[in-house]
Amino acid sequence: DGDGMAPGFLEIIDSYGNTKTGKLSKYYVGVSYLHLGQYEDAITFLSGFKTKNPELKAIATGAIGDAHLELGNQDKALKQYDLAIAVNNDITTPFYLLKKGLVLESMGNNGEALKAYLIIKEEYGNSAEARQIDKYITRVSL
Repeated sequence: DGDGMAPGFLEIIDSYGNTKTGKLSKYYVGVSYLHLGQYEDAITFLSGFKTKNPELKAIATGAIGDAHLELGNQDKALKQYDLAIAVNNDITTPFYLLKKGLVLESMGNNGEALKAYLIIKEEYGNSAEARQIDKYITRVSL
């Protein structure tokens, strides 16, 4: 909402929605709503955010997945995580593969979770997620 001196992100969206700044404001509003627990609003704003930056696209898409997960929509969360994974970069892909694996585990689908974990181990071995992946692999393999 701004502070009286500077406009807030919602005002920027209203006034400059089609500019680069207005579009980026949708991302910030969406992430803010996610952190405030307003998951439907987060989905709305993050879904309206478009970017050519692949990392930011993956993060916004994954955040939509997080909002769906908080709403109890595991299948929708998994679809968003798959879209974030498809961006395919060394930073965000292993992060969302781990999230995908954890959701699959919570659904009792250890076989698919194992596949996600093995991709992290084999293809993203230098990632932060790979440093701890063996414990997840062991857990779903028991």
